[in-house]
Amino acid sequence: MKHEEWIPGHTTTNLRANPSRCPTCRDRLDMATGLEKMKVEPEPGCATVCFHCGEIAIFDEHLKLRPPTARELIDLQRSTVWPKVERTQRWIKANLPSPAQKKKARA
Repeated sequence: MKHEEWIPGHTTTNLRANPSRCPTCRDRLDMATGLEKMKVEPEPGCATVCFHCGEIAIFDEHLKLRPPTARELIDLQRSTVWPKVERTQRWIKANLPSPAQKKKARA
């Protein structure tokens, strides 16, 4: 699915990923946002944004998600992809229920 279908001006693609948990909200993810380049699948070191909480995560060598290091975050903020990251985070936080709201609704 192209992101422009749900985030105006966003042109990256959702990619299939090995099931993993977001290191921030712990929600299960099986797709990733291809922020950096169009790819068939994520690669170690690629960044993604959690569709549940909007936080940044990095794929490790086993394609499981981990938090970014300080250096990775700085490099990402200095890259040309950073405006897409910010747009994606703003859209997720404005339009989707937070993990806490989802948990409360299930209770």
